[in-house]
Amino acid sequence: MHNYKLLINELFKTIVDKRQMFFLHDNKGKIIKVLTAPEFNPMKMYDTIIEKKDLSDFFDIKPLHRAHKPGEIIELRGRNIREYSFPFGTLLSSTSLHNIKTVFAGDNTFIGRITINEIMPPIHLSDGLGTLFSNIETETLIAFDKSIAPLLSPNSRNFETLLGKPLSDFLSPTPREFQHRFLQKIDAESYKSFALSYSHDASDLLNNSIRISHESERKHIDDGLQITASVNRSAIVRFLQTARDNCDFAFSVTFIHNNGIGPCIAIGSPSTDSEEPDHDGYLAGYAIQGGYLVMKRNGYHVVRSKLEKNAEGSSETLTFVRIGNSFHLFHNDKHHLSYYDIDPQNWTEASFAVVLRSASAITIKNAELRVNKRTSSVSENRSTPYIVELKAHPGRFCIMSRFDSNPISSLWSNFMAGWQPIDITTFESTIKQLETKSRRLTRKNMVLDTLLKNFRNDSSEKLMGSSDKFSKLRSTADTIAPTDSTVLIEGETGVGKEVLAQYIHSKSKRSSNSFVKIDCSTIPTTLIESHLFGHEKGAFSGAIERSIGLLEQSDNGTIFLDEIGNIPLEVQAKLLRFFNDYTITRLGGNTPIKVNTRPIVATNANLADMVKAGKFRSDLYYRISVIKIAVPALRERKEDIAELANFFMLKCAALNNKQISEISTEAMDLLRNYNWPGNVRELKNVIERAVVFSSDNILTPSLINFEEQNNSLKSKRYKPRINFSLSKTEPAKIITLLERHNGNISAAAREIGTNRIGLHLYLKKHNINPDAHRKGL
Repeated sequence: MHNYKLLINELFKTIVDKRQMFFLHDNKGKIIKVLTAPEFNPMKMYDTIIEKKDLSDFFDIKPLHRAHKPGEIIELRGRNIREYSFPFGTLLSSTSLHNIKTVFAGDNTFIGRITINEIMPPIHLSDGLGTLFSNIETETLIAFDKSIAPLLSPNSRNFETLLGKPLSDFLSPTPREFQHRFLQKIDAESYKSFALSYSHDASDLLNNSIRISHESERKHIDDGLQITASVNRSAIVRFLQTARDNCDFAFSVTFIHNNGIGPCIAIGSPSTDSEEPDHDGYLAGYAIQGGYLVMKRNGYHVVRSKLEKNAEGSSETLTFVRIGNSFHLFHNDKHHLSYYDIDPQNWTEASFAVVLRSASAITIKNAELRVNKRTSSVSENRSTPYIVELKAHPGRFCIMSRFDSNPISSLWSNFMAGWQPIDITTFESTIKQLETKSRRLTRKNMVLDTLLKNFRNDSSEKLMGSSDKFSKLRSTADTIAPTDSTVLIEGETGVGKEVLAQYIHSKSKRSSNSFVKIDCSTIPTTLIESHLFGHEKGAFSGAIERSIGLLEQSDNGTIFLDEIGNIPLEVQAKLLRFFNDYTITRLGGNTPIKVNTRPIVATNANLADMVKAGKFRSDLYYRISVIKIAVPALRERKEDIAELANFFMLKCAALNNKQISEISTEAMDLLRNYNWPGNVRELKNVIERAVVFSSDNILTPSLINFEEQNNSLKSKRYKPRINFSLSKTEPAKIITLLERHNGNISAAAREIGTNRIGLHLYLKKHNINPDAHRKGL
């Protein structure tokens, strides 16, 4: 019986690793006995061979048929994996079982060794739809799991015809397009602006700044530090200083290429002390093939570019740059390689090394590190999903996850990338629908917001009208807007005095500041002074805290005093003092406060007549009427009715989500022939009511109703206002008033045109109990 282990040790002179299987077989290829079973069993290939027990299914066994001498080594050539009906298509003819090395042991017995190193990547990733492999440089399909073929081309009967075609025929975007979309652009001037962390020349490198691992020769010469790697293994020059906090960086090494293959720069974790310094990081520099620069991630090639040969003995500089997820390689300040890492390697700190392949030699002249803290404009250090749409199935989406694996063959390993598609169609389509809906809602909200502002007479509502009278009014407003002169606007109720005031403010130099409106007709006479000038805490009963008046709130802006004729005479005097020096003093305070504001006042009463009647101070009248503008009534500019009516119709229709786009000729005639006692405000109300009750896309005469509008106007507009001053009224008259209303304070206040709070304060001041004047008491 043969000592098989002795033969293995003597004849194969190799270490049995996870990928090797040793066995006995005869000259017909029949397996007699398995001596050692491998741990590594890609696609259960070893199980298949052992089950069939016949090497002739997998290898060319013709060399076994001739005569052999004991101890002679015979090599059997493996067949292409496509001959075994695996569900995988590939263009690579070199993708085959590795050859068997077998030794003739006599008695028709052979000792064989199979090493299945790179038959197939691990395509058993079950979470995806399948796997595919592409050429990094040409972006062509060179291998794929046939289960994914129907997604690439559902109508193709021969899936082999897909091989060699551009990825752009199947995917959008392709990996290269995705790279270009996210890569951070940079040039040499940009990374040279990074802060210098350290710079070492040759003398520094001999001290404590580096550590050289593995066998190498080193010596200091005039040009720098010369390092020569041994014939059997690489040399790694590690720099002891690191870049912390995962910042952006630029690491450069300047050298003279003496012999062998040029060097590479490796970036990784400082805890790495491996013969493969980039196994958890990146390596960039000279390729083994020669004439190329390459970049690798975790030991696998990702990009490469052609490199022109440098003049012998000339100085060269390699610079490896990181910005966020983008990695770049420069050679002599010329940009050569870029790579965007979907899932970048991140470390608390990064270490830097220069790698020399075996039998190579360089002279390092200088090395430096520049760092730059991240800003919000730089892509963040996080995973960016690579999402593609399948062209054969519009609307179907996949995440393309690149995975690290053993390449299909060592010959092609430098140029391949493996991808695993994961179907996310449901999620992606939902996201797209939500994004579309969000964009539509945003546009709709912008329109509605604009219309709503216009509908509320905001400053965005322009002075509408093209009649001669209104064109002249607009021209006057444009002229006076840039000044700070006080403006008095006169006109009937509803003509648009506030709109004109806002228009003047919007055209003024104060337009970016506040427009403060005071409606003097709605503030009780007892409270108007406090509203205008503000008050200090404790200024009067109920003043529990300081209040800033409306005049003070308009500082640097515009103050609009509407219906100024309703201000009591005693407050008019204080208002006059304000207009003289623009200084106020809060009620209960002593400190004068300067206010920079532009006054615009409005009235629907004839102030000149009020001056004659003693109801309005003449000095205040002359002070506020520096510039007077009279706004014409709507009945005086009926040419503008059609323009205004259509404007209000479109706004009201949008606000009420109605498709109304026209006012009939008959309805427009009704609008033109009406007298409009309520002016533009009444027109807006009439149109709004018509839109609300409309069930068609056109406003007809039956929808134009003036009667209800007029009744409303009569009840609100034509009710005479009682000019009643509580401060000048004797208590006996208030007691009579309370008796008439059975002690009801609210009813009594309404009759005299004041509010309940003001009347209540008056009763408290004069010790009048309203309950004592109720009937039956």
